[in-house]
Amino acid sequence: NKATKNRSMTCAFVPSAFVSAPVVANRAASVATATIATVAASSSSSSIASSTALQAASSAVVLKDCTSGALAFFNGIRTPAALIAGSSLAALFSMIGKYRELQKSRGERVTLRIFHACALFGFLLAVTTVVSSTSAGTRLLLGEFNPMAPNVYQFLKREMEFEWTLTRWCFLTGVMNFLTAIGGRILIEFDLLTEYRAAERYIVFLALGGMIGHLTSLVNSSLNCWPNLWSMTVDVYRMATLRAWRNKYPLAIVSLLGVTTAISWSAISIVQEIFGWNKAASISDDESDSATTLDYMPSILAASSSSSGEVSDANGDTSDGAAEAHAEVSADNSAT
Repeated sequence: NKATKNRSMTCAFVPSAFVSAPVVANRAASVATATIATVAASSSSSSIASSTALQAASSAVVLKDCTSGALAFFNGIRTPAALIAGSSLAALFSMIGKYRELQKSRGERVTLRIFHACALFGFLLAVTTVVSSTSAGTRLLLGEFNPMAPNVYQFLKREMEFEWTLTRWCFLTGVMNFLTAIGGRILIEFDLLTEYRAAERYIVFLALGGMIGHLTSLVNSSLNCWPNLWSMTVDVYRMATLRAWRNKYPLAIVSLLGVTTAISWSAISIVQEIFGWNKAASISDDESDSATTLDYMPSILAASSSSSGEVSDANGDTSDGAAEAHAEVSADNSAT
């Protein structure tokens, strides 16, 4: 029975197998064609991917040693900073005699305060630029960093962010303070604060204001890491505060407090002079006005005493001449 069953199953399946053989062959051919197409597509995609990888590798950023470029930057910024420091120091002590000679109106007092403040801060910022660039150059000579970077800008931003940012900020703000101090000195030295020199005063305002505005715009467009100089100022103050607080530098903390107090005090004094809130200055002006007559009294008394002496001398000479003439007349009479 089993053999009969197997033979019947075989006879039943054989005709169907022979009938479906062409269909199976066609399906096999289509599967082979699809497989070949898939392999070709994968090979083409792999070749495209490999070519893309090669192009990316060829266009990748090449790292280079940036030590020499960083040293050139700090050495280059140190020289003009030293020139600004020397000029600001000379200008700081050049207006002492002029300050004593001025009548010191409100405009003159405001201009003098701005001049002295800008000359002082310009000198301090320029000296800070020289010292910070020298310190950064010393760190570069030690070589305690990774010198490889795509460019010098990214290298300094990564390895020496505080020294690099402080040097740039001090130099730029020092230049602005120096130009402002020059403008104040021009106004005072050439007496441009008087009413009859208004045209010249406006020319100086427009010329220096335009130059400072142009330089500020140029600086803001080239900072790259900050939108403007004010944002850079805030970032410098933040970095200095965090550095002093985290590393527990007592002198750095004291210097931050002193600089903040000095800047605030200078701004308050200038605002007081502008709006006339400085009572000490008005009292001193009243005292100087009341003391002008007393200052000139000694010279007036000296002049009057000298004139009276000359009159008395003239009277004495006249009396002496009359006595001599009377003696001569009496001698003639006695001879007669």
